[in-house]
Amino acid sequence: MIVSAQDNNIKNFRYVTNSECIVDGCGKTLVHLDELDDFNAVIEATKAINSYYFHMLDNPIHRSRNFWKNLAERFGAFISYGDLPYTTSDTASSHNIDHQNCVNDLLFALQPISNSVNRFVNKYYEHYYTKLSKLTMGPFVPRTFGIFPTIAINFNVISNYHWDSNDDPNGFCFLVALGDFEGGELCFPQLQILVKLKPGQIVAFPSYLLLHGNLPIIRGIRFSIVYFVHVNFLSKKFEDFHKNNDNDTIIKIQDLYNSQGHNPKRILLKKAQQFQIKEESSENSTDKRRYKDDLIKGRRGLRHEDLLE
Repeated sequence: MIVSAQDNNIKNFRYVTNSECIVDGCGKTLVHLDELDDFNAVIEATKAINSYYFHMLDNPIHRSRNFWKNLAERFGAFISYGDLPYTTSDTASSHNIDHQNCVNDLLFALQPISNSVNRFVNKYYEHYYTKLSKLTMGPFVPRTFGIFPTIAINFNVISNYHWDSNDDPNGFCFLVALGDFEGGELCFPQLQILVKLKPGQIVAFPSYLLLHGNLPIIRGIRFSIVYFVHVNFLSKKFEDFHKNNDNDTIIKIQDLYNSQGHNPKRILLKKAQQFQIKEESSENSTDKRRYKDDLIKGRRGLRHEDLLE
C-alpha cells in the first residue's frame, strides 16, 4: 500500500482546505478539518516552537537524540514498558539538565493551544474527551496537555507514508500545523484527498487506521504538533492494574520514590556529544545531512525574526 501510494498520481486527489468532516459508511469520522477557537494561542505557540528550534540548531549541547536524528521530539507521558506511565526523556531533558528550562518554557507557552485543542475535542467528540479525561496517569506524570498524555512536535520535517501502529486504534490523533510555509500537505492516499492544513486549523483522523504522509515543503518553515494517545494507556492490562491497585498503589508509591537506581544522576554537558553533532553515514542519509547543513547555514527557510512579520 505504501509503494502504491508513493507511485500514485496525486493530481487527481481532491484538496480539502475549508472546514469539513469526511465520514465512512457508518458515519464515523475519517478526516475532520476545522478551525481552532484561539488564534492568539496559535501565534504564541509558533513563536515558542520557532525560538526553541533555532536555539537547538545554534546550541549542539542542547540537542536531544530525537531532535538531531529525526527533527522531532515527544513530550509528556509514555507507557511502552512497565505498568506505570513515565515522563519522556525529551520532557525530562535527560541528555542535559541545562536544557530543562528551555523545555519548561516551551511547554508553558503551549498551554493555550493545548487548551484550544481540548475544547475542540470536547465540542465534537465528547465521548472520547470523557474517556481520555478519566485516564489515570499515576503520581509521576503531570497532565500538561489536558486529556492527552503525549504530544509530538515535528520541527520543519515531513513524514513518509505510514500508519501509527502504537496509537489508540479506536481513537484519533489531532494535528496542528504552525509557521509560514507552502507545501507539506497531509495526504491520505486511501481516500485520495490532500489536506492543505493552515495555521489556525486542526485536523483529526484515526492515525492507526489511515495511511498518511506529507508532500514536500516548498517554502518556509513548517512545524506541527500532534496530540495522541499511546495504545497502552487504553489497554485492559493498564486498566486492570489501576483497578486492582487503587488501594495498594499509595503504599507502593513510597517504595518507588525511594528505589535506588531508578533516577540516576542527571547529566550536565559542557561539550557536545557525538549523537548531538554526528551525521549518519549511510547513503540514505545524504539528503538529511544536506538538509541539516542548509538549516544551520541559514540557506533554508526563515529565521525566527522573519517568521511572523
